[in-house]
Amino acid sequence: MNRYALLPVSCILAGLFFLFYPSPSGEDALQQLPASTVTLSPGTYSAMYDQPDWHGWKAFFIMKINDGGEIEEATYDYVNKSGDLKTQDQAYNQEMINDSGLGPSDYCPRFAKNLLVYQNPEEVDAITGATHSSRAFKELAQAAFKNAQTGDQSPIIIPQPELAAPAAGENH
Repeated sequence: MNRYALLPVSCILAGLFFLFYPSPSGEDALQQLPASTVTLSPGTYSAMYDQPDWHGWKAFFIMKINDGGEIEEATYDYVNKSGDLKTQDQAYNQEMINDSGLGPSDYCPRFAKNLLVYQNPEEVDAITGATHSSRAFKELAQAAFKNAQTGDQSPIIIPQPELAAPAAGENH
């Protein structure tokens, strides 16, 4: 018998197996999810850079952990010396939208939302068009997350890594 003659039969058998094999549902499905190995202490944790970037904005991150050890709230934004938030600066947002297709009012809340979904900054993906902000979010969120594991609610101040203007073609 030709070895290719068995291929359709194998495909049909595999299809029937997946069609009739019971998939987990309800509580059984939840029990198959990997258990989180990270325990977070309730409280508010924050991290920020020690000085503004070359545009004059200082990134900061704040998260609140509930009594169940889950991230309940997260805020990621930038502040300037006047106390204005980057996500609220319409001119800057428009400049970024023209340059890269999205602005801080788009990507800052998206980072925070994704953190609430994944409950771990390591799992939050970078956002195309926000290269520097993606790096800053990861660094600040990971620092605060580390403190939440130990229960240390002291604000974290991190040296600003990006004092030089970005290279040509790099986004904010």
